[in-house]
Amino acid sequence: MQKLKLQCGRSLPNLTSKDMGVMDIYHYLIDEISDPRVHNWLLMSNPFGIILILLAYLSFVLYFGPLYMKNRKPHALVKTMICYDILIATASAVIFYGIFTSGYTTHLSTGCEPFVISDDSMSLSMVRWVWWTLILKITELADTIIFILRKKYNQISFLHVYHHTVTVFLAWISCKYAPGMY
Repeated sequence: MQKLKLQCGRSLPNLTSKDMGVMDIYHYLIDEISDPRVHNWLLMSNPFGIILILLAYLSFVLYFGPLYMKNRKPHALVKTMICYDILIATASAVIFYGIFTSGYTTHLSTGCEPFVISDDSMSLSMVRWVWWTLILKITELADTIIFILRKKYNQISFLHVYHHTVTVFLAWISCKYAPGMY
């Protein structure tokens, strides 16, 4: 079977080979096919940091938060919510502008682009903005925590929790494997 050669020079091994063990597959997925530019960045060397963050989030949202608030009055948190909303809206706008000006107004089209790993300043700028998107998605988990502290359980649906959990994980995958947005 012929190995697929990616444009960045990396090749995909025959994953059906019986010679590959679990650790070989893990090493391949986490180290070999990931983007080397982000390997040493916070939360990017392996998935365990993101998994721990998401497990802590789910544990708090589904069990510990409601248990903690069970016999307590709801917190008002009006000023906290206003500051949080302003922070998230501002950060989203800044990241959008950063991604837009790091590629889509310079050298990228809105269609598919070839997968290229480059250390030029424009590519590295895009990579940094994608990483900041991950950090923003992690920060956005706080809105569920605010809902719990306010005892607004009606605003915490399965879809809400699923959305936040999957969005963080997809942002990590994007940053780990295709931060150049190609």
